[in-house]
Amino acid sequence: MTGRRRRWWIGGAALVGVVGGVLALVLLRPGPVLLDPDEFVGVTRVEQNSHVPPPGWTGCDLSVGPWMSVSSPDTDTALELGPHGRAGAAIVVQPSWSPRSAPEQIEHLSMLGEQCAAGNSVSSGRFAIEPLDGLAPGEVGWRTRYEEPLEWGEYVVVALDEKRLLAVGFETTEEEPPVDMEHLVERAKQGAEQFPAGG
Repeated sequence: MTGRRRRWWIGGAALVGVVGGVLALVLLRPGPVLLDPDEFVGVTRVEQNSHVPPPGWTGCDLSVGPWMSVSSPDTDTALELGPHGRAGAAIVVQPSWSPRSAPEQIEHLSMLGEQCAAGNSVSSGRFAIEPLDGLAPGEVGWRTRYEEPLEWGEYVVVALDEKRLLAVGFETTEEEPPVDMEHLVERAKQGAEQFPAGG
């Protein structure tokens, strides 16, 4: 083999290696997800793209989750944060039989939150609920707390368009939140952009 051929062969082998490496990266790259676990501290377990209701249920018929949705493809993310709690997000599609659009559902949830705050569960002192401040138009959210045993969380629902809602939440048994809720919602909104309506 001449020097020129040897150099060409070495260069070709290097090119094949580079192309193969790029293809491997493409093949290993995960598909779109609502929440990237690398954006959060202390994640010990992740479940992606399967029906997992986000935490933050209240017992007051406020939760929005896959059980009342049509979701295709599955888009949910659930994050376990070790002993500190869990967080998650889901895109919920209003079913065809629903009388409400997604923005109307936001208004309905706001009304239900007010009713819940005036209900017997709150007056007994075992449960507390309060609206979250500083949310953008088209969003509703609340903080809930159970006293015995202690468990509290925050839950935000966002109207993505006329038919889809984004539900985001966390819950914990510790006094400090396991994640920053503003950060959680913002990352979930960015993730939702990867799942356009009808996509």
